[in-house]
Amino acid sequence: MIRFVNVTKRYKNNLVLDKINLEIPKGKIVVLIGASGCGKTTCLKMINRLIDQSDGKIYINNEEIENKDPIKLRRNIGYVIQQVGLFPHMTVKENIEIIPKLEKFDASVITSRTEELMKMIGLDGESFMHRYPVQLSGGQQQRIGVARAFAINAEIILMDEPFSALDPITRLQLQDELMTLQSELHRTIVFVTHDMDEAIRIADKICIMNNGKILQYDTPEMILKHPVDEFVKEFVGEKRIWNQPDMIKAQDIMIASPITAHGDISLLRAVEVMRTSKVDSIMVIDSKRELLGILFSSILKKGDGIKWEAPISSIMRKDYPTASLTDSILDLLNVFNSENVSIIPIVDENKKLLGLITRSSLITTLSQQFLVDEVNDND
Repeated sequence: MIRFVNVTKRYKNNLVLDKINLEIPKGKIVVLIGASGCGKTTCLKMINRLIDQSDGKIYINNEEIENKDPIKLRRNIGYVIQQVGLFPHMTVKENIEIIPKLEKFDASVITSRTEELMKMIGLDGESFMHRYPVQLSGGQQQRIGVARAFAINAEIILMDEPFSALDPITRLQLQDELMTLQSELHRTIVFVTHDMDEAIRIADKICIMNNGKILQYDTPEMILKHPVDEFVKEFVGEKRIWNQPDMIKAQDIMIASPITAHGDISLLRAVEVMRTSKVDSIMVIDSKRELLGILFSSILKKGDGIKWEAPISSIMRKDYPTASLTDSILDLLNVFNSENVSIIPIVDENKKLLGLITRSSLITTLSQQFLVDEVNDND
């Protein structure tokens, strides 16, 4: 949708952007983030030609933007800034409708669209449509700014730290409303922020910048789990992923090589395997590693009536809850609690055994995190 090719920006001898290559996919929220002066706002403003590059090319839908009339280009790109930018002498309705009217949209379409957007941003049309910006709170003004950006059905919306001046509660509310709008309208949104929590919360992809260069461009989950270098790790915060438990997956914390056996080994042999491996269960698999069941030591400890030469398949538990690699730590906790189990095998769609999570290993993982935090707090 939007593509930067070797884009460079200089102001005299000051290099602001250094050969930026970036592809922003259609219908996604891409967040540009970094310290002040890293070049993120310059990148944003190049998309609607508020700033022109010194070298390189920028394309929208494979069309070079230098060949487009900048006024027409801007009228077809929504733009939301920190200072809102509402016209103080215009009502809420007039502010939202200004670009559609300049573009000579049908009057009935404009009215219908305005009413629809007021509902989407959670403001009652009858109560707010004819107020002036001075009669609105900061959060309400910013909601109107967002509505105005979406008013022309623009495919691209640029947002330059739009919520940074708001109080934390209002900020969270507007982030939620933006994601709700996006789920319905599927616009291409380029969002600049300096707040990593905000970036993780709203972004499909995050672009971390420093000194005019892109250091890492990936999904929030991949950046949290696999920062590309020490700068990114420090910028993101090494422990920040623990504030996003839905991003901690089974594959991140599972035991990758659980103790396994085929179903035809004897119960006596199974006892020896558990004793030497210091485990209280064995994952029973076939030749393709498909999980057939689980043998628990608690069954063997009963002793009475057990034929020790019998295969473990004869008394293994076959009906047992499992999880997938992508289930989150919250999903796993829910299984542990709702099913009252001590272990959860991790399998693929064909029931192939991939790993194992035990209640104790999960508790250990969580407790180690809290211990690290406590040590750091005491330093």
